[in-house]
Amino acid sequence: MIGHLNLILRLVIWFLLTANLSWPNIIIGIAIAF
Repeated sequence: MIGHLNLILRLVIWFLLTANLSWPNIIIGIAIAF
């Protein structure tokens, strides 16, 4: 469960930093989070 929260937190930070919700950026964000 902690792993999932950490993953979500990283994705939220990534999207806040980039402010870009395009598909390529979402894929990059998920790749970095894992």
